This record gives sequence, C-alpha cells and structure tokens, in this order.
Amino acid sequence: AGASAKSLPKWEQTSHYSLPSAGNNNMEMSEGTALWLQAKWHEDQAVSILKESGKATELAALTLAPWRLPFEAKIKNELPDATSTLSDDWLFFSFFLVPQDAHFLAAMSNNPQDALNTWKDKSILATLLAKCMDSGKIIPERVIDASAVLEKDILTLVKERTDIPLFYEVFPLFAKYSLLRAGALFAEANGQHRDSGMLRLNVREASGPVRDPVFLIAFSAWEAGNKSTQRAQDLIHEYASQFPALHSARVPLDSLHIRRGKETVPVGPTH
Repeated sequence: AGASAKSLPKWEQTSHYSLPSAGNNNMEMSEGTALWLQAKWHEDQAVSILKESGKATELAALTLAPWRLPFEAKIKNELPDATSTLSDDWLFFSFFLVPQDAHFLAAMSNNPQDALNTWKDKSILATLLAKCMDSGKIIPERVIDASAVLEKDILTLVKERTDIPLFYEVFPLFAKYSLLRAGALFAEANGQHRDSGMLRLNVREASGPVRDPVFLIAFSAWEAGNKSTQRAQDLIHEYASQFPALHSARVPLDSLHIRRGKETVPVGPTH
C-alpha cells in the first residue's frame, strides 16, 4: 500500500499467514511478505530506469533469475532468447565473466543439468563447473580448487595486459568468487543443499569489492531457512552500514527471529 516511484510499499500487518511449526506451534509469515514487496518495488524501479537502454526486461530476467523465489516460477521460466547478450559495461565488475555466463545462471535456476549441458561449451562458468561433476553431482571441493586455479590464471592474464596494480587484485578475485557463487547456486538447484552450504560459506568469506549485498541477503535468507535466524540477523547487522540496501531486511528478519524465539521451545541449554 502507498507505493510510488519515490516511496517504498508498506505491508499493513492486519492479517497474517500462519504455518505449522515444530512442537505444534504456528509461525506467521507476514514479515517475508513485507520484504518481498520491497524487493519487487526495487525491481520495478530498476526496470523503469533501464527502459532507455531498450533491454530492461532482458536485463532484469537474466540478473534476477538465480534469486527468484519458488512462487515466482512463472517469472523464472520467462527467460530472454539465448541470442540476446549483455554489453561490456554490464559485465564490468559483475560476476559474469562472459555474456553467456548470465544465460547459464538464469537457465540453471530452472533445470541445472540441462543448463549445464546447453552452456558448457559457451559459458566459462559452465565449462569449469562441468569439470567439477561426478555422477550427476557437483563436488564442492573440486569447485573450490577450480576457483583457486581460475584466480591464478586471471592474475597471470591481467599482468600480461595491464600495468595497473589495482586490477591485479580485483579481477582475479571477481573470477574466483564468480565460480564459487555459480557452484553454490548450481548445487542448490541440483538438490545438494549441504554442498551448496559449503560453497556459500566460502563465498561468505569474501572481502573488499567482491563482497556483494545481493549474495549476503540471499545467504541470510538461506540461514533463516535452516532455522539459524540469529546468524542471519548478525550478518545483516554486520554489513548494513556498508550496504544501505541491506537495511530493508533488518526489520522483517528481526521480527522473524523474535517470533521464532517466542514460538520455539528450547531443546537444550540457552543463555
């Protein structure tokens, strides 16, 4: 309610959606609704701004597909044609090494195995992840090793092509964490929840310019989904001062943590 180009939407919490939780308790989900409404508002504003480029819908579809929620399945399936491409200015300081990486990650959210087979000869990330597979499963240790090798290879390439020291650190790190992120997203889409968690924790350690608020808020949601609302809350509070966009998640996540704390009976020592 009350949303406009200059004001965020507000969720009037006069009604709640209750779901059964452990111990015959109920958990109300209005906080998630509030967060999704704010995210959708930001998406609509970005599309509006990008209309001048003529690729607003394509850009939104490609960049947001890996982060769509389950109830947004219809949107996830509406991906742009594979012949469309991102220009260099959209790739600069992004987590796509080549334009085809964006298409691979977007398609991967729908069907990871098909996406890998389709893009492994076109996308750098798909090519490297294909080498980390065994019997239809991605091996997280192989992804971690491959990301380290990729970082070294990009460092060597950058040193051959430029004498700007800043690039020696930044571009190799973007390459490394691009592969780790892709591996984490692939594992999750492939039903490997634990392996995805291992890779997410490696990405969580990123610092400097490769630390990404989009991933941080997704990681917090993943933590909350694993009933670790305190760790998710700590993560948001830790980085909210660096990334103003994370402030949007603080209130609903705080409310979720408090509500779960009230409705969940402790099974061990508490302090």
